This record gives sequence, C-alpha cells and structure tokens, in this order.
Amino acid sequence: MVGIESYSNLAKQQEDLVKKGFCFGQLAAVALYAKMPQGINFKSSFKYNTGSDDIVQNTSSAYLHYKSSQFTLKEEAFSSSLYKVVLELMPSSYKQFKGKVESEINGKTDSKKITASVEYSSNKVKSKIAINEEMLVKASAVGEVKPGKGLGVDLAFDSQAKRFAGYNAALWWYEDNFRVVLKHISVDKKNYKFGNLGFSGLYNWCPKLKVGAGVTYAKGGDSEIKVGLQYLPADGSVFKARVDQGGVLGFSLRHKVCERVTLVTASQFSIGDPRAVFGLRVKINQ
Repeated sequence: MVGIESYSNLAKQQEDLVKKGFCFGQLAAVALYAKMPQGINFKSSFKYNTGSDDIVQNTSSAYLHYKSSQFTLKEEAFSSSLYKVVLELMPSSYKQFKGKVESEINGKTDSKKITASVEYSSNKVKSKIAINEEMLVKASAVGEVKPGKGLGVDLAFDSQAKRFAGYNAALWWYEDNFRVVLKHISVDKKNYKFGNLGFSGLYNWCPKLKVGAGVTYAKGGDSEIKVGLQYLPADGSVFKARVDQGGVLGFSLRHKVCERVTLVTASQFSIGDPRAVFGLRVKINQ
C-alpha cells in the first residue's frame, strides 16, 4: 500500500529524479555531517560556485538539528546572512497533529518572515493550514478517493487584498511501480485566470532502474519538458541522467567511496555545443 503524501510532496520523487543531485556550476563543495546520541545532528557545508559571467562565489552554511519524541528544533545559518529556525511540536496525546513555527531572518535586508502552521495526518487525509506575519493564509489537503487514487487542493488567501493569491489542484494515481500526478498551477495573484498545467510521472522499471518525466504547459510559452532516469550500477553508486526540451543533457554519478565519504560528480552540456559545465561535491559523515 502506498501512503498518502502532503500536497507539496505529491510529485517530489519524480521531480527529485530530474533535479536533485546535479551539482552543475560547483567547482568544489564539501559537506560534513555529524550525529550525536543525544539526538543532536550537525551539518556544515562549503560551496565554491561559478556564478554568472564565470564569477566565483563562495557560500557556506551550518545546520543544527535536535529531535526528541515530542519536540524538534532545526537551526541553519548561511554566509549570506540568512538565518532559519524551525520549531516542531508533536504532542503524544494527539499524534495525528503537528504544530510548527518557522522563522527566517535576512541580515542584509533586515527582513523577517514568520510562519505558524498546524498539520493533520490520517490514513485517508493529510492537511495543513499556515499563516504568516503578512496575514497570508495557506491551506492544503490531500485525500484518497479510491485505493491508490485521490485528489488534492492547495490554496493561499491574502487577508489584506481579500482574495485568493494561489489556487492549485491536483489529481494523483499511485501504484507499487508507478505514480502519476496532474496539477493546475495558478500564476496570477491579482486576477483569477486559468494557470499552467503540470504533469509528472515516475516508473520503477526494476529494482535498479527508475524513469521519470515532467511536463509543464504554459499558455504564454515557457513550457517545459524534462525526462530523467536513475540507475544503480553497484552498491553505493547512483547514476542519473536527464534531458530537457532545449536539448540540454545532464549526468550525475554519486559514489560512496567508503563508509564515511561520498563523492558526487556532474556534467552538463547542450547538443551541438562542445562546451560543458562540471560539478564536484564531497560529503563526509561522522
């Protein structure tokens, strides 16, 4: 049986297949992970990126994660002066509910974002309602109509403008070997108009091979098509490839060198263009 996922995660697996792990433009990246028996996890990373016009950009971050049976604290600080804090409360008496407060502070712009939310989960329904400091209320729900089939809705109501700023909906169909999601994606926050259509699919060809695709249709142009695959050539190795509507090819190889070190390499180039973009990332676990 396939479990119900939240609205934001309906298409996550197939989107990760064509997006996640392709570290293009990173000349070098190092990440260090550490887990402690007291429930405290620590992560630190450093990225040596090539930005626009071949400008080298250095970024780093530090992450702290503490989790107990009823409480979770996450803190993340970036060299770009961005600081994030997430507090989660999971009461033992009401295991179907989760409360969350998220805060994001930007030291450069001196701006702050605070969001409070409540989530509800059961075997047939998953829902979430959130409100931020600008009185923007977001509500989403995913329900199962038949085994493996259902629908979802994702709404954002602007209390100041007194109108919906987001109105998205989805139909989903999950089986053991494949999943399909069809979404309506709103694009206009000031006028009610029919938005873009998004289609994504994932098929588990065999235990070692997955194939995924994503299509976004936009009436004004900017339509997008991506097809990707993931193959497990050996234990500790993951090979990924993707291509988009513009003929841009991407490849990624993730290999576990030893118990505590993982190496990720990636390359990307356009068909007919000999120039390529490369990436390298090293992950070290405690």
